[in-house]
Amino acid sequence: MPIMPSYHFVPYTQCKPWLCIPHSPDSRPPFLISKIPDLPAELIHCIFRENKGDVGTLRSCALVCRSWSPIAQSYLFETLRIIIKISPAFRFSTVARIACVTPDVGSLRRIRSSQHLTASIKTISLHICPSKIPWPGLLGSSRVQFHLFDLFLALSNVRNLIYINSIPQTSFLKIVSAPTIILTSPKLVSVSIPLAPFDDLSILLLHATNSPKLCIGSITADRPRDELRTLHRLTFKSLAVYGNHIPLANADSPLHSVLEFEKLTQLHIAFRKTTSLFEDSGAIITAETLIRRFKNTLQTLTLNTYLYTPLLTLVAAKKIRHLKFELYSMKWELWLRNWLDWLIESFSLPDLPEGIELQECTFTLTGFSHNSDLYRYASHWCQLDSALASRCHIRRLVVQLQPVYPGLPSPSVKLVEALFPFVRSSATLVVEKLGLPTVLDLTELSLSDV
Repeated sequence: MPIMPSYHFVPYTQCKPWLCIPHSPDSRPPFLISKIPDLPAELIHCIFRENKGDVGTLRSCALVCRSWSPIAQSYLFETLRIIIKISPAFRFSTVARIACVTPDVGSLRRIRSSQHLTASIKTISLHICPSKIPWPGLLGSSRVQFHLFDLFLALSNVRNLIYINSIPQTSFLKIVSAPTIILTSPKLVSVSIPLAPFDDLSILLLHATNSPKLCIGSITADRPRDELRTLHRLTFKSLAVYGNHIPLANADSPLHSVLEFEKLTQLHIAFRKTTSLFEDSGAIITAETLIRRFKNTLQTLTLNTYLYTPLLTLVAAKKIRHLKFELYSMKWELWLRNWLDWLIESFSLPDLPEGIELQECTFTLTGFSHNSDLYRYASHWCQLDSALASRCHIRRLVVQLQPVYPGLPSPSVKLVEALFPFVRSSATLVVEKLGLPTVLDLTELSLSDV
């Protein structure tokens, strides 16, 4: 059935078959272009957002109707992932060089030549990895450098830069300085560095002059350098710490004189889930130290692990406004029980200040596939509900249900609502069922969550 002009009454399920046509150029039926009417841009964006991860559907959208093509391409090219393979140095050259790049040079040149595509790119993910290909020669390496440099010059709307260099002790930025062009963009709001040699880290920090946010990951910064003392100080309002080591945010870090966190308002601490007990005493103590350090300015705190000290003795209860807790079920029953016990203790202290105001409290429940996963600790949830309702004034309580594999069920909304009767009486309760997490590895949180 074709899409009717009265689009307000056409459900999305009727639009879907028109989008899932083959997307090869020769298979596009010409009558489709004349049959499909012009829809409002808001409705087209809504359709594309629901199919954001489906590349085939987005490509079909670009071929169905000429008026849909620009919007479809903006979703297809919202994130540009570039993989650069570096050949090791060998007897004819002591310098590592670029062996190959994905997408290839031709694709990079075509993207650069299209103003529409370059304007659509919001996130650059740059992954540097070793190559088994021998030294490619000066010509091949220089050609890749040239096209990368021109491409990054043409990017005008990049908001996020994700930089991963998985070659220890090899500074890619000393070979190609093109990524530093993005760091000077006034539109850049996030720089994520989950893994980088110390030289690359220092170069990135040197050029991040306009970025108000820095997401720090597991950085192999084990060799302090004297030249970092000459860097200007960088002030950040948001900090995300991934992994079990936090080298930069510690007070004794060699970069402590460079990085300024005194105005930090958002802190996201996310440790890796690699053991059944999910507990690293050193990491937990470091997390507590970080929270204490920023307590006078901290307004938003996200945690995926419980701590040893009750939470509201670490933060300034009158300043904190947003709390988010990421809980995992799966096989870690003891860990989950410790989580809930810690939360109950945190909000049940007898000497808590009166009138704790929370604009929003969020529980992200990952791996809870059945009602029994929640009901098993129903008494703990009810105690937590009572503590939250009696000690805090919460405007909005959000419970997010996130699966870890496609097709898995999730607890019912009614059960979630039944666990928070006291909070619901005075706050707005929102239950959200999320899609799969956008992560490369389920043992590591997504960098885009910040």
